[in-house]
Amino acid sequence: MKMSSAAGPVPMHKAGASARKQQRAKGHGRPNYRYLVKQGFENRRRNKTGGWSSIAVLFVCLLLIGVAILVSGNLRVMMDTIEKENIIMVYTRLNTDAAQIDVLREKLENTANVESVAFISKEEALREQTQLLLGTSSEELIKNIGENPLPDAFRVSVKNMEQFGETAEGIKALRDVENVRENRELASKLTSLSRAASVAGVLMVLLLGIGSLLVVVNTSLLSMQKNEETIKAMRQFGGTELDIRFPFMVEGYINSILASALAFAVLWIFYAAALRLFQPILSGFFAGELASFGHFVWLILLGFASVVVVTGYLGSRWSVHVYLREEDKKKVVNVDAQV
Repeated sequence: MKMSSAAGPVPMHKAGASARKQQRAKGHGRPNYRYLVKQGFENRRRNKTGGWSSIAVLFVCLLLIGVAILVSGNLRVMMDTIEKENIIMVYTRLNTDAAQIDVLREKLENTANVESVAFISKEEALREQTQLLLGTSSEELIKNIGENPLPDAFRVSVKNMEQFGETAEGIKALRDVENVRENRELASKLTSLSRAASVAGVLMVLLLGIGSLLVVVNTSLLSMQKNEETIKAMRQFGGTELDIRFPFMVEGYINSILASALAFAVLWIFYAAALRLFQPILSGFFAGELASFGHFVWLILLGFASVVVVTGYLGSRWSVHVYLREEDKKKVVNVDAQV
């Protein structure tokens, strides 16, 4: 080990890294990745207890991440369905002729944030209302009252619920519009609920991702303690931090992939069962349907893959750095004690 009279002993892993770089500069000592991968599988075999404990905790974290994706995704689907039902009813002035109706339709269709416009004639509206409320035909009602009292109307759906209020105000200002019926308060509540669900889902995924990272770090540190002699030998022969870290990164990836596969299978099975159980119940309160598991497959796979890659890489890097730093501190203390 190199000694410096002013700065104290040079950390072993830095001295080894320097020697390793000199060897690579001469074209020697390139990492044998096949051997390092094999060592990762060997570490996994030796650290069975810690490995299965890591898989169990990672499984729970990934399962909760999957649940968060499914819940927030279905809330988004439900919000979209409810938003489509939250329409603006536009009533024309009485005695508006066909030409004026066509002009108003064109203006509504060209209004910003309008998704679709459906015309409801006063004859159609009277027929629906009399059948619904009185259980009779509109012709019989006309005979009694003499004239259709209802105006022509348009059913307008909007694109962006956040602009619901502005859209309704713009429609009210159009010519030949007598009245507009809309539920701005409900639209505002739906928008707030949708935002809250999205933020909660993202925060939950981030927190569980951090938890998964800590699990990988802890498992790697335990595995390093069991492979202490191997690490010492690698450092003595000029092994860099990458050479030491790579097998533990492989071990972390193995645990994460096994946990991901198990969590994905459990999510698939239980979500299918939940759909069969809850869809009939929700149909009494919710006009739409819950999304199928296939609707979220790629999003869940992307989330799991991100957790596996990020936690495997960062977890092994962090744990090896902490381990080597602590080992160097011990060596400094031992050298100072000898002096």
